[in-house]
Amino acid sequence: MTITRRQHGRGHVYEVNGKRYPGVTTILRSTLAKDALVGWAARTTAEYALDHWADLDALRPSERLKLMTGASNAQRDAAAVRGTAVHRLADQIVTSADHDAVAVPDDLAAYVDSYLAFIADHQPEPIATELVVANRHARYCGTADLVAIMRGATWLLELKTSKGLRSDSALQACAYRHGEVYTLPGDEGRERPLAELGITRTGVVHIRAGGYDLRPLDTGPTTWDYFKRLAWLYHHADRAEGWVGEAIQPARALAS
Repeated sequence: MTITRRQHGRGHVYEVNGKRYPGVTTILRSTLAKDALVGWAARTTAEYALDHWADLDALRPSERLKLMTGASNAQRDAAAVRGTAVHRLADQIVTSADHDAVAVPDDLAAYVDSYLAFIADHQPEPIATELVVANRHARYCGTADLVAIMRGATWLLELKTSKGLRSDSALQACAYRHGEVYTLPGDEGRERPLAELGITRTGVVHIRAGGYDLRPLDTGPTTWDYFKRLAWLYHHADRAEGWVGEAIQPARALAS
């Protein structure tokens, strides 16, 4: 099985033997409830309006609407860019013999300092970084951040820079841990059995500008069953399109 991950616009796509597979985060975004995100978007829009009241007052209503409705997307995109940059720097740091040699932008320095504190405190020994995993039975791929020996065990670790953590962190890590095979950057997609890494624990490193938390994640049978159901729902979503039939015409219309 050949696994490839390639850039597609601002994101990326996965293929297994030339066939497109969804990413783990795509499955989770498509199937999990978004109540918290809806509330966040409404709050962000309201905060933007209050903070820019004078500027908005000088614009036409349609221009105000465009700026206000785009406020949450702008904040989300900025957070995504920051997260991607911190991930890239973390990968360089954990694989570098000289941490000080990694160039860090000023606006990300606090996040990198927090990650360095995690390394100093827990001393992870990296086995693989940015590994692309695939599971052909549940039909998904994904990119795990780090597999390292730490605290007497082999950990699969996710790095998060979001404001808070949700249960989907456990689902995401669970999907990665249950990948059947993996490939490494620069390995030309050559597959290796994931079991050879000997992963025994999973966790998330929550990196913030003011510190970090290392939290264990439950990726056992119950979590795995939950994710497999979400993957099934994602792959069978088109079945729902036929659940509502055509309108039934009244008898008099049929008679005429």
